[in-house]
Amino acid sequence: MTRILFYTNYYKQTHFFDTTIRRIANAGFPIVVLLTGESGPFRKCPVQHDNVTIIEGPHQGCSFDLGMQIFKKHRLLEVHAPTVLCHIDCDCFLSGLQELSNYINSFEKGKYDYACHTVGSLSSNKYLSDEPIGHVYDQMFNDNGPSEPPSPEPHYENAYQLVRKSIWDKLTVEEVGHHRRFLAALHKHGAKFGSHHASYRWDYTNWGKEWFHIGHIFEKFDTLEHGQPIDKYNPDSEFDLFRAGFFAAQERCYGSHTYPTEFHASLNAFYQHFGGKDRTLECWDRLVKGTCMENWAPLA
Repeated sequence: MTRILFYTNYYKQTHFFDTTIRRIANAGFPIVVLLTGESGPFRKCPVQHDNVTIIEGPHQGCSFDLGMQIFKKHRLLEVHAPTVLCHIDCDCFLSGLQELSNYINSFEKGKYDYACHTVGSLSSNKYLSDEPIGHVYDQMFNDNGPSEPPSPEPHYENAYQLVRKSIWDKLTVEEVGHHRRFLAALHKHGAKFGSHHASYRWDYTNWGKEWFHIGHIFEKFDTLEHGQPIDKYNPDSEFDLFRAGFFAAQERCYGSHTYPTEFHASLNAFYQHFGGKDRTLECWDRLVKGTCMENWAPLA
């Protein structure tokens, strides 16, 4: 019997992801939430649920890689006796769980040990199949010398990945602390790799029917939270305009108290830099059309 345990590095609070956590927990899945953001208004996860375990990470904040090492070093994924681990980034949002069920069933049917969407649509299109996961039959790693981990071909995101727990148990703290090193270690242990089908924009934003990974959103949070210059962003760049629209879309969905008071001045200046909140929303609405974010609603 497949037993899934979710885990996540919770770097910054977003309401879309909090809804995702509640949806996962309400469906009976346990999820371990490691707080990895620096102290401030976006560090805490407000979700309270019997299936949600919140772990305090370093209060000065830590990198994604260090967060993965903390999961391993402190054996945080030993609860609930899982057979499969599902890592989900806190910028990856689920509107439903039927597609997750199909993803897991495909993982088990194909006897995979690792699956996620690849970096870039070209790789993804190479491994198409009738299943949600396509077999990566030619996984390779390029040697980068003794000082650098090898480069995988294809490479994978880590935003919505499945890992068989029996192989995770064989990995060292060092191996899980770098994504390329992690993938190479899985391969060394004979893991069967799968490519989870996805749609792509800019190769930094990926989605399926019930999941959406925005990517590169927390760099914007850091800029606004620390009062860094916003003129580095091009108002006519859809990449940046879309991410400004993310902030506006959350406000529209979750109300006027979505963001802390001390964040409003920076956020309003951010909107104005991009031509106003309405312009950012127009970009967001246009680019999420047909995805699970189009009609996103909070849980009742």
